Amino acid sequence: MSSPQAQEILLGIDFGAPSQGRAQRKKIIVVAGERVQPRHYHIALRGINLHLMRDPPGWSAIELLELLLSFPFALVAIDCPIGLPISLLDHPRFAKLINHPHPFGSWWHFSAAVADRLPLKDPLDFKPFERWRDPSERNWIWEKRMTDRITRSQPPLKSAFPCIFNMTILGHAIIYHLRKRGLYRVIPFDAYESTPSIIEVYPRATLSSFGLHSYKGQAKKAVDLAIRQMEARGIALETDPPILARSITYRSSPSDNDLADGLIALFTGILYFERMAHPAFRGDEKVMRREGVIWQPAPQHLKQIQRV
Repeated sequence: MSSPQAQEILLGIDFGAPSQGRAQRKKIIVVAGERVQPRHYHIALRGINLHLMRDPPGWSAIELLELLLSFPFALVAIDCPIGLPISLLDHPRFAKLINHPHPFGSWWHFSAAVADRLPLKDPLDFKPFERWRDPSERNWIWEKRMTDRITRSQPPLKSAFPCIFNMTILGHAIIYHLRKRGLYRVIPFDAYESTPSIIEVYPRATLSSFGLHSYKGQAKKAVDLAIRQMEARGIALETDPPILARSITYRSSPSDNDLADGLIALFTGILYFERMAHPAFRGDEKVMRREGVIWQPAPQHLKQIQRV
């Protein structure tokens, strides 16, 4: 893959947050695509993508942060909640549960508080957030954003069956460090036209938009469909065969198609970059800009959309 300084490189990231680095390398998958020209991308087995052939094929949280700090990629599309429901951001008790003196009010202040309490080391220590996990608090902390309801994704702070909690905490800590250094803008909280940017994606929502509503354990079916749908939208993809093969065979567990999810996260990022994705949201745009949003493919008949 050519020098990122000379080329537009997009990343798709399937995220996970085990406490130990060796387990993180099974879950945090990064797939890079080079924009050869508008609507033409090469997913080549070189550079960052050589990682995909390793065992395990992923990155630790510390390694991911170092990668994203090393130079700004044109776009990072990550499968991780970015943002919280307004009901939590504005709730005094929610902040007090981690000894924060006042409501967070915004995703940025929430991210800062999380990053301050979660040093990025190996192993990670999530103990400062244990009171948010208390079963007696679930009724109101397990709240969904509008975008979660539309895409049928999990509440950002759900701490069981499945556990999204650690992903949300770690993801915000990493993104805080990236934005604080001025390397990336975070969409939809920052200006849309600025790059490099970070967006939230959800491979299951992308595949559902493509017509596949259940795909766990069906990586080949999911990847084949996604490629066909990208091509139908006028996106030319050159994906080196070893990457395709690895995306179908690698799983961190029997039900987790991690590398396929990373590839589909990249595809969603490509659609966003080519103005062919839209936010999964209904209602007041001001709410979306406070809570965050998942991006998903626009209907196929819309060749290009205007970002809100």
